[in-house]
Amino acid sequence: MRTAVLRSAESIDIIDIELSPPGAGQVLLDVVACGICGSNLHDWENPHPANVGSAGAFGHEISAVVAQLGEGVSGINVGDIVAVHPSKIGGCQQCGPCREGAAWFCEAKTPVPTYGFAEQMLSPVHALTTLPHNVPAPLGALVEPVACGVHAMRHSWTARANGRVDGIHVVVIGAGMLGLSAVLAARDLGADYITVVAKHEHQKQAAMSVGADEIIDSTRDDASSVLRKMRSPLVVEAVGGSANTLDLATEIVARRGEVVVLGAFTEPMQVNVGRMLNRDQRMFCAVAYAARDGIDDFDYASELVAKKADCLTPLASHSVPLENIEDGFRIASDKASGAIRVLVTAS
Repeated sequence: MRTAVLRSAESIDIIDIELSPPGAGQVLLDVVACGICGSNLHDWENPHPANVGSAGAFGHEISAVVAQLGEGVSGINVGDIVAVHPSKIGGCQQCGPCREGAAWFCEAKTPVPTYGFAEQMLSPVHALTTLPHNVPAPLGALVEPVACGVHAMRHSWTARANGRVDGIHVVVIGAGMLGLSAVLAARDLGADYITVVAKHEHQKQAAMSVGADEIIDSTRDDASSVLRKMRSPLVVEAVGGSANTLDLATEIVARRGEVVVLGAFTEPMQVNVGRMLNRDQRMFCAVAYAARDGIDDFDYASELVAKKADCLTPLASHSVPLENIEDGFRIASDKASGAIRVLVTAS
């Protein structure tokens, strides 16, 4: 079974390993596709020691087909298309965070043989979400990033009453996959109007296709002043990296409004806390996904992907076979490529 292994900066090998048959409560999966996200790109360029030499490297946006069931597995069948909940793969199911539905913070994680940049992988059945058969199998790889946008909306202070943002004007800074996921979730959760700040033409088009009402070009000289006049009560920062977009978000949000931080920053950011204090503003840093009112963000996202499959299909803009995974990373890192999400396919 072939799997990708990160060796060093911008160097990934394909090696052969042997997986054990699925044990009790486990499922053997044939990986269909695994998305390359921003954190993957960062690790590819500046490898984290924990990811170097790891089978399947750091692939966590996974769509797969059930190949074999272990002992005691029920409620799922061979041939089912599934999205893999990465936080639950090694989660213990016993600690406080796991019981609360926040397996990202599991206190007793178990290493797994391989992650998603591979031909096959093992997963506990409780980490799988079955997708309807009418959903193209590769789209299962979008469930994970969509779940991040769902989490950002459902768990925000603005949505404290019922997990929805009904009647709210939402501004989303950034139209990469995370920003688009926030737009998709905000629209589904009742946002009245959605403004997206974007730079690249393909991102602007994608934002409109998933539910944005208005696009502000980030390169406009007057972009920040236009946004300030909107005084949106909910601003989502979905760029991350090393840009100054976090301070922009706190500048344009309304008094007593909220900034949701969804982008992954690669270095410390400076924010005018005094300004936030004087305006009685809030900030929520949203990581991964959790559960609310008995509904897992990941399950909500899988239903949303199924419901919006037509408009989401173009977001899986590029695909490369596993043996060409380095080409996929180069495409994903090139803003001129027009990529939204690059999928690595197992065949």
